[in-house]
Amino acid sequence: MKILKLAFVALFLSIPFLCQSQTKRLDSLLSVWHSTTKSDSIRISSYQEYLNLKYAQKPDSGLLMIKELEEFATQKNEKYGLANAMMYKATLLDKIGRLDESIELNQKAKKIFIELKDSAKLGLIMLNIGASYSTLGNQKEGLYYAKQALDIYKKTKNSQLVVATNNLATIYHKMGDYNSAIKYYQEALELNKKKNNAKMQASLNINLGGLYTDILNDYAKGLQYFEEGLTISRKNNLKSYEGLCLLNMAVNYDKRKLKDKSKTLLNEAIMCFEKVGDEQKLNYCRGLMADHYIAEKEYNKAKVLLDSIMYFAKETDNEGLIMLTNQSYGIICQNQGKLELAKSHFLLAYQLANKLQEFTSQSELSESLYEVYKQLKDYKNALYYFEESKMYYDSLNQNDVAKKMQQLEFDKKLFADSLKQAHEKQELELLHKQEITKQNRIRNTLIGVGLFALLLAGGFFSRWKYVKHTNEIIASEKERSDNLLLNILPAEVAEELKQKGEAEAQDFNEVTVLFTDFVSFTKKSESMTAQDLVSEINYFFKAFDEISTKYNIEKIKTIGDAYMAAGGLPVPSANSAVNTVLAGLEMQQFVLDYQKKQRSEGKELFEMRAGINTGPVVAGIVGIKKFQYDVWGDTVNTASRMETNGVSGKVNISETTYHLIKDDNRFVFEPRGKMDVKGKGMIDMYFVGLA
Repeated sequence: MKILKLAFVALFLSIPFLCQSQTKRLDSLLSVWHSTTKSDSIRISSYQEYLNLKYAQKPDSGLLMIKELEEFATQKNEKYGLANAMMYKATLLDKIGRLDESIELNQKAKKIFIELKDSAKLGLIMLNIGASYSTLGNQKEGLYYAKQALDIYKKTKNSQLVVATNNLATIYHKMGDYNSAIKYYQEALELNKKKNNAKMQASLNINLGGLYTDILNDYAKGLQYFEEGLTISRKNNLKSYEGLCLLNMAVNYDKRKLKDKSKTLLNEAIMCFEKVGDEQKLNYCRGLMADHYIAEKEYNKAKVLLDSIMYFAKETDNEGLIMLTNQSYGIICQNQGKLELAKSHFLLAYQLANKLQEFTSQSELSESLYEVYKQLKDYKNALYYFEESKMYYDSLNQNDVAKKMQQLEFDKKLFADSLKQAHEKQELELLHKQEITKQNRIRNTLIGVGLFALLLAGGFFSRWKYVKHTNEIIASEKERSDNLLLNILPAEVAEELKQKGEAEAQDFNEVTVLFTDFVSFTKKSESMTAQDLVSEINYFFKAFDEISTKYNIEKIKTIGDAYMAAGGLPVPSANSAVNTVLAGLEMQQFVLDYQKKQRSEGKELFEMRAGINTGPVVAGIVGIKKFQYDVWGDTVNTASRMETNGVSGKVNISETTYHLIKDDNRFVFEPRGKMDVKGKGMIDMYFVGLA
């Protein structure tokens, strides 16, 4: 069961930045808006508050109603009211995920507040823009605006300083700069002691507890913060925050394998969320409890909870939760020996994981399907999902490298910016010092400037060393990333992808395509364990990879027990047909040599066919998330037919390939005459061997 991945951390439910008073009644606010005796600014303010109260949970409706307020403020030339309306509209856009539009509108409102010199609203705008950028994943811009807001609030000693500090900590948390995140979370805690805002205090404790528990694995420290948050929540009757603290404490104990304590706390959290009617968090708790029941083999209890979660997931059209719940159903069925039912649940979850592009779930579900198909003795599909799980694992590793490189680039940019600022500051200080020293004696001036220059040189030397070291780290990470890419794509295609961000499909006039396949693979695999089967296939394919590299041909892909390679792409070569045939012969000889060892040990013999054809193809990258270099065209189909119409232990080539290599005295040929090929008609074929 993987619903544990959805365990709630307050970090991702940020404290709302736009807190409106809810003390006035809706009808009273509406009457002020319609009153002609009130000033325009009061009418605008009342109507905005009315909209905020009435449509807080209905952002789409609020967007329709805000137009009237914008038109009125524009007509009356009420700049302050118009800017407030823009800011409120931006908040509604943010709620429904239209973040780019929200940022653009907040930028327009920002210009008006700058003109009006309203620092409080300006700080709030900066907070909102930073939060939107952070949600979009642009932490660099998010950090910039969060720092701007913090500077404004520090200068004006605004009451929102705590919120700004917490927001900055949250962005550092998302960036993976945990030391800075802890620093600002703790700073926010200290600031909040003066304000005594119980909700903020509880939220900050949950954020810190989550960081120590989930990231730093300091469970004792994490539990300490959760317990402090729990005490504050209970003291102030904050049931929702109490539930969050209990839920996170349960996760903390679960990570330490203290299952009984975790279950007790989960039950308490469930009661809290039931009282406040929070179905979302209630189902997270049920998911965690189902985890416990599955581990304890109490499957009926787990199913009751999972049924409840599935009902909620379908009602809210939450595909992520549907995916995870099916994954849990699959685990239960597999443990109970209901393999066909387990397979159905896993396949449904796998389809949703692909749709949602959830790499981690795709990897886990590939492994689960591999295990189920292995138990069902469906070795073809078992091998397929085994390969899929390896691919997803590689993709996850590449993603980690990419994130690390992005962080290094970001750190480098921050350092460059700070270096530039330091340089400018030093230049100003130097000018100031020169102005002052005009009034002093020449000797003192020379000494002062000399010392300053020495210090300056030392400072720049230190910074130069730091930049050099940073560049070396970035270069090392880039090399690792490039190597990972070269494991997937040909070097030329990988380079084009890095340079342009995409790689165009290409036409090739003469490419030689090689297919190999093991004879009666399914039947022979029935007498082997899945581990032995995969080990054998991997042994052959590893050797084939080395042979392909030796003859400078490109491995295209493996499909179950079939291996496909091609010569003459992505860089055309006059010798590609000869090299591909030599590679095919060496692969066939490798299998024949291995048969001798199998025969001496009394093992099942693996026999292989190989087929080769030459002609025009189209080649390019398939997919956008999990890249694969592939080839298409009738040439490929004919090469596949050469393999299926071949004989084990032989390499079968088409007439086209024969005419390209017939004059090479390294080869001998055995004409087979014309043979009827499915979908192709009569085709001349030849067995090829070494002279």
